[in-house]
Amino acid sequence: MWTWCAADTLFLPKLLGVTASVESKAPVTGEAITLTVSPAAVESVQPDGVLVSMNSPEAWETNLAMRLIVTACHYIHFFSSAQSGGEWTDSHPNTVLLPLDRAFAYGERQNRRMFGTVLAERASTAK
Repeated sequence: MWTWCAADTLFLPKLLGVTASVESKAPVTGEAITLTVSPAAVESVQPDGVLVSMNSPEAWETNLAMRLIVTACHYIHFFSSAQSGGEWTDSHPNTVLLPLDRAFAYGERQNRRMFGTVLAERASTAK
């Protein structure tokens, strides 16, 4: 799956109804990070302990796709360790590191908030 940022890989599988294979490189170390993300969960991740950086959603400009990329996606990355993630967040004000499970849960909440009706209808017709 090719996306604008790490967070997209965590919420798009649910919207698309697919399991995604994700490959990324940590921005500080260049270390390879791989995930398998199903609509329901992060099924696998290498290496263990991956973290996700994020800036404040209040800073995101959502009116144009290019503005969203610049104000959100440029700040949302996978990191292989707290040390390398901390180096990056230290030089990018108003960013934090989240454990992968919390970042996935955030994506689930956003999906419910924005697409809850459609997701509920899809689930009811799949039965």
